[in-house]
Amino acid sequence: MVMAPEYGDETIPLSDEGKEIRELVRSPLMARTAVGYGSDFLGSYLPNETSYLSAEIRAELFQMGEVGLTDLPPRRKHRALPASARQI
Repeated sequence: MVMAPEYGDETIPLSDEGKEIRELVRSPLMARTAVGYGSDFLGSYLPNETSYLSAEIRAELFQMGEVGLTDLPPRRKHRALPASARQI
């Protein structure tokens, strides 16, 4: 069984901005600034029809998510990963 990394574990290299975001996400809920929602946005949203992000940003995020394993046959993609990553 693979155990989750400890709170202070630094196994994934992060930029300074990434570290700041990590600390914000890890902060207690009561310490976070409350954020409201725009009722216009919620009222105009139609699931599977409208999007919060623009097509350009969605395409950029999709491209960022590509990790170069698409040329491998199904169920064999994990073999391109290092052995330590396959234990998860």
